[in-house]
Formats: sequence, C-alpha cells, structure tokens
Amino acid sequence: MRNVFIIGSVLVAALSGSTAAAQSGADDWDLTENAERRLIAASATFSTGVTIVLRCANGQYDALIGGLPPVATGTSCRTVSLQFGEGPASEGQWFVGTNPTAAISRLPARLARELRDGGMVKVRVADPAAGSRVRYDLDLPASAVNIDRTLAACDRPTEDVRDALVEDLGENGLPGGIEWARAPEPRYPSGRTFERGLVTLSCLNTPNGRLQDCVVESEYPLAGGFARSALAGLERARIRVAGAPDAPVPARMILFNVNFRMESESEAAWRGPETGTRLPRNR
Repeated sequence: MRNVFIIGSVLVAALSGSTAAAQSGADDWDLTENAERRLIAASATFSTGVTIVLRCANGQYDALIGGLPPVATGTSCRTVSLQFGEGPASEGQWFVGTNPTAAISRLPARLARELRDGGMVKVRVADPAAGSRVRYDLDLPASAVNIDRTLAACDRPTEDVRDALVEDLGENGLPGGIEWARAPEPRYPSGRTFERGLVTLSCLNTPNGRLQDCVVESEYPLAGGFARSALAGLERARIRVAGAPDAPVPARMILFNVNFRMESESEAAWRGPETGTRLPRNR
C-alpha cells in the first residue's frame, strides 16, 4: 500500500452553526459556545481540511477528527494511528458515524488531555479509494484554557489517574492474569431507534471481582441509550484471577467495548465485550 504524507498548517476557524466563538490567546484552540444547544467545543482546523474537535454537548463528551478520506457506507469503525512528537505510534479502532470522513475517539477525554500540550501529531489512516495510507503531520497549538473548559463542561477531570492505568492492560482490555468469570450482559435499549451503538467503559473492581466506579468513556450515537444499557448489564459481571478463581482480585482497572447491532426486527445482538481490539494508551 502506498504512503502519502500531508503537512497541514493550522487555520483560525470556528465550528459551523455556532453562536459564539473566541480564543483565549493566539496560541490556544478555537472555542465555540452555543448555550441553546448546551455545546462548548475546542477545535483546530488545518489547511489540509483536517479538523480536530473536542466538545461537550448536552453533558456528553466526544472527540473527533474530520476531513479524512471517506470510508465505505455502513462502516462502523476505522483504524487511526496517532504519533505524538517522536514517541511511538499508537493504533486503534475509532467509531465512524454518519459522516464517512470523520473518526470518533473511543477515549475522548484522555485524548483531550494529551492534545492539550500541543506539538506535532502525526495522524495515519487508510484512503480506501486510492488504495494508499495517508499521513497528516499536524502542528497543534498548546491549550492553556480552552480544552480544559470543554472537559469541565462535561464534568470530566483535567487530570485522571486512569490515564496511566491503561498502560497495564492487555489486548483484551483486562490486566495481565485477570479473566472474565462472568461477562457483562447488557440488553439492547428499548425502542431500538438506532440500528447499532458503540460504548467504551472503564471500571475498577472489588476484591470479589465485582465492577465498580464505572465511567462511560464514549458512546455513539449519543442519544441512543446505549451507555445506560451497557452500565445496567454490569450488575452481574465478575472478573477473577486466572487459574485461581477463589483468590481475592487485586484492585485494577479494566477497559472494554460494548458493541450493539440490530440484526433484524425480531433479533438484536450485543457484540462484546471485545477481546481482539486493543484500546491504545492515548486514544
């Protein structure tokens, strides 16, 4: 597969449909606020057409990269690789919504906290139409105020100890030596107004393996009730020490996806928890 490299310079641009836009400084991200929609967003738009948006809307936080090569209709996820400065590239699956040129982060608050420092970020995605892999080199401004304002609007912490705990997780989102004793069992949301839904959860555990202090890291679509159903399905879920089911479970964090998809009018299925897709450290 061919590789294409694109260097973008940042533009001063506000989100479309906004009622107010401002910057707290020349080096900060653009800030958009819309009180009627309960929206506050920080964004950085580049000359390549790529835009990174971090936003709180109606109490729910999300992060997306727009202006990417479009994926095929019906695609639910796409692979996005991010590299901060000269550090290692981190690749993971991002949601795809109704816009085929946008990718939605599974760990938006964590991503926002990392993007806050600014600097060079290299974004790599596939361009299905061209049969190539595209790299965007984006020199991001640091954000002293505006990204934190979006986090605060959704009651997301500006610092979170869970960020570092992601490093300890295996490919299945569980720490080493831990396995599911009983997997979560969420039900498809009543009403079934959407054909599919995607949720990412992080949880801590008790010594007997019960899950507690669960956080909805991301949900798509936002109004589908999928996060509520995913949380309700955790009531009977348990983890255990592999090979020692009666041993106390050490306090750790787990991170997993709940993928819902309606298969027919009479059957709806939950796809998860996923065990083959790594949720990378900064996505």
